[in-house]
Amino acid sequence: SRDWSSDVCSSDLESKNPHQYQVKGMLVTNTQKRKQGDILSDMRSIPGVTIVTPKDYHGGDTPIDNRRYTVELSVKIDPHPFSTFGKKEILNILNQIKKVDGVISYKPSKIVKRIA
Repeated sequence: SRDWSSDVCSSDLESKNPHQYQVKGMLVTNTQKRKQGDILSDMRSIPGVTIVTPKDYHGGDTPIDNRRYTVELSVKIDPHPFSTFGKKEILNILNQIKKVDGVISYKPSKIVKRIA
């Protein structure tokens, strides 16, 4: 497993006018345990997460009653709710996504891209 945490550039994060960030990665969920919509809703409720956008990864997979439903997940992060915002806060958000009930794994691949 790749240690992607070092890819988060601290100089980009620690600014007086923080930008929004986008993290893309692979999400595997168990939709036999919980509905995909409920899992994504829980992700959206994490402080700092503003948009969660799934994109089908396997054309034939269905999100209904699937033990290992895989999607490409794009997560938009807004630092506004935090008094300070840096690498630690982004890593915390990504770890909270992994802990959502029904998530089997979440592996970021494109790490923290600034959104203008």
